[in-house]
Amino acid sequence: MHSEGSDLLNEKEKAVVAYAQELALTATISDETFERLARHFSTPEELVEIHMAAALPNITNRVNNPFQTDLEPGVNPFLP
Repeated sequence: MHSEGSDLLNEKEKAVVAYAQELALTATISDETFERLARHFSTPEELVEIHMAAALPNITNRVNNPFQTDLEPGVNPFLP
C-alpha cells in the first residue's frame, strides 16, 4: 500500500500504516518510524497496542506459512 501520497488517510493513520509496513518487511522499526508514530500516540499502552496489532499477523504468518498450516478446513492459501 502506498499510503504516503494518499488523500484517504490522515497523518496519524499514515504513521500507523508506515509502522506496520516496516515491521512486516524488516521485523524491526527505525527510530524515525517510531518517533513518527509516537508523535500521534503518546502513552505506552497505545504504542504497545499498535505494535501488537501489527505484529500478531506477522508472527502468525511466520509460524504457519512454512508448515502450510490449514487455517480453515478445506482452504489452501497456497493454491490459486
